[in-house]
Amino acid sequence: MQLKISLLEERHIQNRKKYLDIVNENSVTILFSGHSYQKSADQDYPFSVNRNFYYLSGINQANVILVLVKGINGVKEYLLIEENDCLPVVIFFFMSFVIHLIHR
Repeated sequence: MQLKISLLEERHIQNRKKYLDIVNENSVTILFSGHSYQKSADQDYPFSVNRNFYYLSGINQANVILVLVKGINGVKEYLLIEENDCLPVVIFFFMSFVIHLIHR
């Protein structure tokens, strides 16, 4: 499975920053990219990503979860990606890295 990522593109970083500016402190946002539905034994229907998920992440891939945590000590981002063997892999994106990119 090849993950199509543009998570670090500037527009998606800015979209997340704008979103996180308006949500309350001590809040958690969980977004799911969507399912890929099976048409037959060897064929899937075309995948259509959840638009809110794509707006904040830039990822056009099924079964991916984006978690945004805004606390009093800052923001953390978690990206959960399903591997081919269906075991979840957790990738942590810390807002300090994103803030560094925004304020460079």
